[in-house]
Amino acid sequence: MRLRKRAVVTTSIFFGLAIIALFGIISYILWYHFTDLEHAFVQKTVGQMRVWAESYVENLDVTAADWANWTGLYRYMHDGNPEFAESNLVDVALDELGLDIMLLVRPSGSLAYGRVSKADGAGYSGVTAQQLKEFARAGVFDAFAEKSEGRLGMVALPGHPAILVARPILTSERTGPARGILVMGCFLDDEQLQHLSLKVGAQTTLYPIVDRAMPDDMQKARNTLLTGVTSYVNPLPDRDHIAGYCLLHDWHGKPAFLARVLMDRPVNAKAVATISLLALVVLTTLVLLAVVSTTVQEKTVLERLHLVSKALQHIGATSDISTRVEVSGSDELSELGTAINSMLEALEQSEYELRENERRLKAILDSLPTGVLIVDVAHQQINHVNIAATSLIGLPKETLIGSRCEEYFAPSCPDGATGGLFDGPSGCHVGHLLQQGGGTVPVLLQTMTMPIGGRRHYILSFIDISDRIRAEEILRQSRDELEIKVQERTAELQRVNESLLSEIAERKRIEAKVESHALFLQQLLDTIPVPVFYNDVNGVFQGCNAPYTELMGRQSGEVIGHTVFEILPAEQAAQSRETDLTLLEQSGVQSYETTLQAASGEWRNVVVYKTAYRLADGTVGGVIGAIFDITERKQMEVQLRQAQKLESVGQQAAGIAHEINTPTQFVGDNIQFLQDAVGDIFAVLDAYASLKTACREGAVTPELIEAVDEAIERADLEYLQEDMPRAIEQSMEGVQRVAKIVRAMKEFSHPDSGEKAQTDLNKAIESTVTVARNEWKYVADLVTDFDPSLPLVMCVPGDFNQVMLNLIVNASHAIAEMMGKDGEQKGTITIRTRKEGDWAEIRVQDTGTGIPEEARSRIFDPFFTTKEVGKGTGQGLAISYNVIANKHGGTISFDTELGRGTTFIVRLPISPESLG
Repeated sequence: MRLRKRAVVTTSIFFGLAIIALFGIISYILWYHFTDLEHAFVQKTVGQMRVWAESYVENLDVTAADWANWTGLYRYMHDGNPEFAESNLVDVALDELGLDIMLLVRPSGSLAYGRVSKADGAGYSGVTAQQLKEFARAGVFDAFAEKSEGRLGMVALPGHPAILVARPILTSERTGPARGILVMGCFLDDEQLQHLSLKVGAQTTLYPIVDRAMPDDMQKARNTLLTGVTSYVNPLPDRDHIAGYCLLHDWHGKPAFLARVLMDRPVNAKAVATISLLALVVLTTLVLLAVVSTTVQEKTVLERLHLVSKALQHIGATSDISTRVEVSGSDELSELGTAINSMLEALEQSEYELRENERRLKAILDSLPTGVLIVDVAHQQINHVNIAATSLIGLPKETLIGSRCEEYFAPSCPDGATGGLFDGPSGCHVGHLLQQGGGTVPVLLQTMTMPIGGRRHYILSFIDISDRIRAEEILRQSRDELEIKVQERTAELQRVNESLLSEIAERKRIEAKVESHALFLQQLLDTIPVPVFYNDVNGVFQGCNAPYTELMGRQSGEVIGHTVFEILPAEQAAQSRETDLTLLEQSGVQSYETTLQAASGEWRNVVVYKTAYRLADGTVGGVIGAIFDITERKQMEVQLRQAQKLESVGQQAAGIAHEINTPTQFVGDNIQFLQDAVGDIFAVLDAYASLKTACREGAVTPELIEAVDEAIERADLEYLQEDMPRAIEQSMEGVQRVAKIVRAMKEFSHPDSGEKAQTDLNKAIESTVTVARNEWKYVADLVTDFDPSLPLVMCVPGDFNQVMLNLIVNASHAIAEMMGKDGEQKGTITIRTRKEGDWAEIRVQDTGTGIPEEARSRIFDPFFTTKEVGKGTGQGLAISYNVIANKHGGTISFDTELGRGTTFIVRLPISPESLG
């Protein structure tokens, strides 16, 4: 295909595809927007229809509200005034309101008034007032008689859909009780739908949603709208109409009717006309662009390419590379002409350089020490020789040119005979140069073929190798001598190799010993009952024992060679690596307490001890660590605190029994007194009963009166009247005192959950003071100074009570020890509570002996006590310190002076929740 034809076809196809694609995109966009506009217009019409229906219902509701709250109607429902009915409940009045349905239903369900008809007098055979009353009794107009609001909406009545409004009949102030229900309504018949069609400008159709006879398009719309879609638009199959659909709800708020508006499609017709016009414009544009493009290509490209082609044909026919292509302009074609001219100039220059190269090559050949002959293969004649060849052969250049090579050379054959010089394969081989004197000279011949001037030529180069043969002989002698030396050296190497084998055997023995030692060390580590591990400076595990792998639930191969970040959770791994880096920098020993999840999934309390180890050269090699499981110890500490608490309760039991016994005794004495007094009073009452009986029978005697006087004298009623109230009051006080002691004991000893809770510290201290009363009442007076504004504090109530009991008992013992020195005078224990910033502070002050200087630094150590043997365990203050400092994040300290007493200061943090 010619270039002109190809350019026209290609341009036409390109523009055709481009314009077709553009037409498709624009058509799609236009059609999409026209369709969207059409749907929006239909949805707007559907919305107008819905708004009309809602406004119609609202207008009807306003009319119904006026009637339902009309005092005249309220009275009529009560007394059935015929004048009201004759004046208002007449067809003319109701027709003016545009009502088709008017019902007045009494609370009992009977119909006070009913009307179902059209303003033009046409009745509805499908629905009657009696049927509507039955409709009301069925529960449609139900359960709002005492409410001021009513119910309104559409209802599917037999045969006809209708808009109904039902309201309770109340007074003008909307008060009750309701005298019945007012129902007003209008039928949505063909006349109403035609009126609605004129309103919205589209044909309107209404079907009950349960009607199976509705058209197919409405059934499809109903199924779509019931999924929750507000409105639905669907072009009809005739393509000339489009319909919009929506659901209308009844007065229960449930979908009851499907409404359709049917419209022509002017927007669709406009879209079709617009796209058709666009197609015509695009086709016209395509033809014009193809013609213009072809013309422009012809003028700007194709004609100029033809000129370049003619110039190149001329140069090819004449072989005149000095001719140049003439192309004007500054575009790509002019650049092509310039490139062709540059190529012609390069060819001309290459031809010149080729001639120069031939001259230089000839000079090079003449300067070579190797003889070179160029032989024409076809004529087997020498065409060229260099100076070295004439010198080696011993004949002038003129004699050699035109002669044959076989006259001067004899190649070496495998069998020692001579043959043709070029019979064998090309390459290097040894031959003999036949000198004119009759002798021969060994030469190294190299032959190769090369086309020169369009004909095949041999290039034969040769060089005298007499000296090389003599050197090879000397080299062969040297090689023999070298072989002898190599044999001697091999024997020496064998001796060295035997020595090395002995050293290797010793090395293997040492390695076996080291391996055995390492195995022994690993077994030794495995026998250690606590998990042990060690890693290098990079945190990579180098080894561990069996308890460690058992704790981690991993094989040793899953630990060794891995980092701690691959073994432990991220937070614990970061903590472990941080301690490792500190040890690598500072050495020493570090320990810290943490929790660790064992392979069984159980969380264990552990203490980790770590130290850095050094290598043989003294550098730090890494970190070795051991893990001690203190879970049981923690549990023992909890049990120890509970045991001490139980011990304290047991120690207080005797004192509490004594405290309870005292009020119990005088309560018992008072009850005994009251029992005797009641017996005396009953004797007086028996005497009075006998006297009353005698009076009734008229047989009163002086003996009966004397018996009554004696009973009164024996009973001593004046004494009983004076002392019985006092005995009852004392008994009540005793019971209250016992109840207080029991309540305090219960609050102190009641087991808690071990979890922190909002605690009233003042109340907790007061119950502890009551429980410990027997400890301090004989040796001290206890004074409390509580801060009433102290907020609740987050703590473990049982642990806090135990701390306060320990401090009160210690204060009592210190004062008792002081009393033994100074006499029978009591001391004083003062307990104060205050809020100090974000802290709750409790001070327990005593006037005891004070703490000796040498014991002050060890006062909180476990099992340390200053009391005599058998009196103290040394755990009270140690447990108190652990509870306050470690468990609650508080502080416990003391101020002491020998002979003056000690003040213990407990500070607990007040959480933000407590302050709020």
